[in-house]
Amino acid sequence: MAINIVNDAIRMITPGVIDKIAGALGINGDLARKALTAALPALFSVFAGKAASASGARDLFGAVSQVKPDLLDNLAGALTGPKSNSAIQGGTSILTSLLGDNALSGIAGAVAKHAGLGGAA
Repeated sequence: MAINIVNDAIRMITPGVIDKIAGALGINGDLARKALTAALPALFSVFAGKAASASGARDLFGAVSQVKPDLLDNLAGALTGPKSNSAIQGGTSILTSLLGDNALSGIAGAVAKHAGLGGAA
């Protein structure tokens, strides 16, 4: 049986987590789910491209090393709790360092447009 890391990652984000993320962003859960299911494949695709080179793999390793090991155990709390701004800024900083501002903005815009979120370019 083939492993599909994107589908596994999407399954890890439970409806409860999506509802909390949606609430923190001020959008409904369906839009949040649609955005997440579009964002994850796009990000994994970029990560796979980065991992194809030694320097890109080092960059990915460095980024993963910055993430707290228990982040996925309490993803909803990290994104909606008292330190959520810090977690969101940290994640944005890591993604920007990996992808650059233009690529990250492009992915965010495409995801927002796909999900039907306002303000999409």
